[in-house]
Amino acid sequence: MKLPSMSPTMRYELPGLDADMIPGEHFVERSARAIVILFAIAIGAGVGTAFLISVNTTIRANGILQPQAVWTVRPQESGIVAHVSVQTGHRVQAGDVLLQIDTTALAAIVRDLESRLTSAKLEVVQSVELRPIDLLVAEQREESAIAALVRSRVRLVTTLIDYGRVPDVDSAKRKPAVGSVQVAVDAARADVRQAEADLHIARLSIRRLATDTLNSTRGELARQQIASELEHMRSRLRWHKVKAPSDGIVLTDRPDLLRGRFVREGEEVLELGSPTGWVAELLVTESDVRRVRPGQPVELELNSVNRVRPSLLKGEVLTVAAEPWRPLMDPSGSLGTAMSSPRYRVVCRIVVFQSVAQSEARRGFTVRARIHTGRERAIRVLVDRLFGQPGA
Repeated sequence: MKLPSMSPTMRYELPGLDADMIPGEHFVERSARAIVILFAIAIGAGVGTAFLISVNTTIRANGILQPQAVWTVRPQESGIVAHVSVQTGHRVQAGDVLLQIDTTALAAIVRDLESRLTSAKLEVVQSVELRPIDLLVAEQREESAIAALVRSRVRLVTTLIDYGRVPDVDSAKRKPAVGSVQVAVDAARADVRQAEADLHIARLSIRRLATDTLNSTRGELARQQIASELEHMRSRLRWHKVKAPSDGIVLTDRPDLLRGRFVREGEEVLELGSPTGWVAELLVTESDVRRVRPGQPVELELNSVNRVRPSLLKGEVLTVAAEPWRPLMDPSGSLGTAMSSPRYRVVCRIVVFQSVAQSEARRGFTVRARIHTGRERAIRVLVDRLFGQPGA
């Protein structure tokens, strides 16, 4: 069966019109030309204005709040912390007791030295005040011994005469008597020897008391040594009270955890920060640090005190580091993650606290800062923005 042939496709076209016959063609062309001209004029005016106008430029940076001065508190004695009197953020004055180290053992030593000192004082007083009396008694004993010796010699002479002997005392003392004279002469001779011995002892006592001033001096030196040792121990007792070296704010976190811990002499236990001077430590990029100079004004925002409305601070640049900042080692012992570009440490002094009291400031609070670096041509700022350099 033969299919019927298809008819050729028919094309329809609009009749050609001349350019003058197109409606609105000249209006559109003129409008487009005017827009291009106005746009070019606007660009030219903007570029020209950018060359002529100067704008305030700032550098944005982040950092942390730090006290301008920090005092380290170290105990002068080792021991167990018995009491802690402060907490983080407490404002203290110079001389306030921060913590107390246990003094049980040292207090026992002090009591023993006090008892020894009392005994040494009594011995010195006795040796000084009783020495004249003892010397007088010894002299009286010497006189009594002399008298007894005279009586015994007289008795010996009388006995010798009674028995027809030569009244020579020295000879009678050496030669024994004979016969019935023996008993009487021996008794008289013994009395003489006893009197001589008593006299010798009395004179030795006087000589000892005459040299007793040396013993008194030794006793006084011993007393002074004990008193010096006691004063040293009492000063160590005072050192067990760790006091604030200056007015400041306690910066150490949770100082109450020190209670019951053994601390060594010279060990760092607390840190105090200056209550009046605060600084912000900022990190500025390598491309911006060349524009930072000491004395430039700084505006800072502190979010840690009031999270709803940032607290405003004003300050000025103090120092600009000459070398890049190197991050400290973290607790694991490895360095922190390296930054994509070197950053430099810029220290700013806080001059004005707005809507926040200085007592509310804490070390480590984060701040956002804007450093006013001066005025620059707008074209310079525009170029920096276009080429991706951070700045105003």
